[in-house]
Amino acid sequence: LLLAEYLKEQKRMERSARSRFVQEWLMTDELRMSPALISHGQALGIDVTLPRRVAVFALEEREDGAVSQQVVDRVEHTLRQLLKEDARNISTSSGTSFVVLMTDREDRQAVALAARIRREVHSRYGCWLHAGLDSTPVSGGQLREGFIRAKKALDAPHPRCRAEGIVSYDDILLEIFMDEITPASRAEFVRRIFRGCTPEQIDTDIRMLRVLYACDGSLTRAAAQLYIHKNPLQYKLNRLTQQTGFDPRRLDHAPLYYLAMTFYESRETR
Repeated sequence: LLLAEYLKEQKRMERSARSRFVQEWLMTDELRMSPALISHGQALGIDVTLPRRVAVFALEEREDGAVSQQVVDRVEHTLRQLLKEDARNISTSSGTSFVVLMTDREDRQAVALAARIRREVHSRYGCWLHAGLDSTPVSGGQLREGFIRAKKALDAPHPRCRAEGIVSYDDILLEIFMDEITPASRAEFVRRIFRGCTPEQIDTDIRMLRVLYACDGSLTRAAAQLYIHKNPLQYKLNRLTQQTGFDPRRLDHAPLYYLAMTFYESRETR
């Protein structure tokens, strides 16, 4: 029993040391990549020169905003189990987020592993993970940039993220530079586009415009999805045009609304 407990503690300490190393590695760019860091990784059985694909997972927030540490620990355990498919796979966690460094593979294989992880976690614990994938293999000092790209994909208010739970960096557009625009600037842009509108009106109008643009501007299809007649929808769009000065049906004004909606849906702006 003592030997078993000792070996269990040794494994826990080894996992902890590897996790701390990976977190340090994630914050190290090419300019600060040192031989000492490479040697430290080798001592822990981690080859930092090996090309890997980066995936960042986050537990879906519950309505009460609470996720127990027990659930986090179980998800982390499940990740380790699934990543045993290749001994060179690595994972680490921070709060309710998890970083997976998988050996280099094709896009479909990377997505397949991410999907399997999501299914297993949901099947075992009833919670969903959302995933962001980098689109390029990275190694050494490139890992930090790969992590940033995967995180941007994860944080994107992208339709595929809501529908499938997995978004690749290649799937995103505006989100590429979203974090380079300050939350204050985003909020100001939203206020200027929806000038004269109350916060409640903005929220309602954005939901309406999302449906309209998803229907390629078709009033008939959008009205059907909104469960209203076409005439009230026409009236609401006319009211929005008169109030803001921007017509959501004009080709030169629609991109302004789309950008404002994207800014509005970012968590820092709302």
